[in-house]
Amino acid sequence: MNKERKLKIGSRAPLVKNLLLVEGPSRAGKFVLANVITGFRGVEPIQYYDLLEHLPFLEKMGFIEKKAAQELIRATIDTHSFEMLLGRGFNYRKDDLSSIFNHPSYKQYLKRAKQSDWDAAWKKFQKEKPYSLYVAHELMPNIEIYFEMFPDIKVISLQKSPVDLVNAWLEKHIAGRFGTDPRLMNILLNHKNGPTPWFVNGWQGEYNQLSETDRTIKAVLHIQDMYQKAYKKLRPAWKKKILVLRFEDVLFDTVKTVKKIGKFLKRDTLPGIKKIYKNLILPRPAHLAFREEMIKKIKKTASSKYINLLIAAETRYCSKN
Repeated sequence: MNKERKLKIGSRAPLVKNLLLVEGPSRAGKFVLANVITGFRGVEPIQYYDLLEHLPFLEKMGFIEKKAAQELIRATIDTHSFEMLLGRGFNYRKDDLSSIFNHPSYKQYLKRAKQSDWDAAWKKFQKEKPYSLYVAHELMPNIEIYFEMFPDIKVISLQKSPVDLVNAWLEKHIAGRFGTDPRLMNILLNHKNGPTPWFVNGWQGEYNQLSETDRTIKAVLHIQDMYQKAYKKLRPAWKKKILVLRFEDVLFDTVKTVKKIGKFLKRDTLPGIKKIYKNLILPRPAHLAFREEMIKKIKKTASSKYINLLIAAETRYCSKN
């Protein structure tokens, strides 16, 4: 064994301890929920970095050594949280849900970015211990690494109706873009019939042979099944750090859901949360009326096998509500 093989990655003192993750399947409404969460006291602006969702599955599948993955995750979170503290990480695009201007305390953060005494800002951050808020996709099946690294972590996991998810995927043609659209920057698995996302491991050949609609239905249902199995396997102590919500409850029963979030985070809401409701058009009970229209639209291009699987999954989902 040469000298390089004997080298080991070390650890350092972490900057972020109060990590708050909002996670869920793609197109589940995570940025809507994250905006609502910024309406609580002591929550930093929304951040998203795809490396934070890539590294857990790369480590779990053996592509990267665990300690290396942990230190990369920590370095990414600490670096970008510090950049946010300095005002370098703001999203100034007003139309984006992650825009700094959507945060009810955005003036406070813009003012913080202009100060010159960064030691004072850092000491205040340490004293107040705000939640550093990050959004991640499809994280639950590989989330163990975060619980091992962050003892004080809080996770809000968002679920969504299978029909609603499939419809949202089809509108964005997600299942047809992996590996072909450079704007979809996922790390993919190789296969002789074409690259695939990590979550179809085990049925990659079938994935590439299905039509876009059938592929989307199977992928969405498979992800939801992975979520249920992964959650059941988590340690009881870790489950206590997770709040599972339904996107439908965020839309239809906003005030009750916000109270549930506040109890979980042990934080009060800011006066500006009412403006968040207005900007996001919450509550939105009319959304339910579109469910049957979604099914009709999906039926036009789905095979009978997969539309039946989707409707059965939707029935199970609604029966648990």
